[in-house]
Amino acid sequence: MYHQLATCYAMMNEIEKEEEITLQSFQLDVPQPVFCCRMGESFIRKEQYEQAIFWYTVALEMKPLSRYEWSIQQDIYRTWLPHKQLAFCYYQLGEYEKSYHHNQNVFTYLPDDPATKTNIAFLETVQTKE
Repeated sequence: MYHQLATCYAMMNEIEKEEEITLQSFQLDVPQPVFCCRMGESFIRKEQYEQAIFWYTVALEMKPLSRYEWSIQQDIYRTWLPHKQLAFCYYQLGEYEKSYHHNQNVFTYLPDDPATKTNIAFLETVQTKE
């Protein structure tokens, strides 16, 4: 329910309310990957990439809780999405090797994603110049 409500606020561009709902979800239970990704996105909007990295890393490390299997589809929030956002954050910080690593992880989940292919090719050229 909190995920859907936060999504509604995001779609209405009421970012503060989206963040408020996300924080409320942490008071109820262990942070779920979907809300960790929302926190990461919040920090990306503020260009606070190290904080975003923290939340996306937590999302990747979370084990799915069986009590939530019925409610929220968690797969994207534990697989390719955090990797894609981590790749972006590390790129913004100039940590190209880590960005490349996370793009490679995205590629394992989305082998036909043109943006990921472009990112990998670009990062390969950047790394050979270093």
